[in-house]
Amino acid sequence: MTYYIYHIPGVKIGATKNLKSRIQQNFNMYQIEPIVIETMEGPDIEEFWQVVGDREWELADHYGYDRGAHYRVIRKKPKKEAQIRAGSTKKPWLSVLNKQKRTLTNKQVLEVKSLLKSGMYQHIIAEKIGCTRHTVMNIKSGKYYKDIK
Repeated sequence: MTYYIYHIPGVKIGATKNLKSRIQQNFNMYQIEPIVIETMEGPDIEEFWQVVGDREWELADHYGYDRGAHYRVIRKKPKKEAQIRAGSTKKPWLSVLNKQKRTLTNKQVLEVKSLLKSGMYQHIIAEKIGCTRHTVMNIKSGKYYKDIK
């Protein structure tokens, strides 16, 4: 499956699987044709959409746009995808997901909490620590690592 990350100059950064439809929809709305700035190859599963969405947000931050909501669809994972071993080299996108799912050390969690208190942006903290922005958000909300002080 090909995912497209596009730019509508002066408006937003977006992501889609259906480029033709999205071009028409955005042209009708903004009278500007979106420019594809990145493509990503991966399976049509929720976890990979999250990878695409995170990249969309990185680019939105880079270009100075507000972050839009990630498109979420609740669907069952195909059995074939759910049964793939994490170490498989046949699916390169899995290595991206596995890197993001690593756990943080107590020292890293304390550093994240300290940086959050100092007012540093979540995506910058995530880049500095080497985790996802969602992990930083979960630490901030107390969803995970709340026992580490």
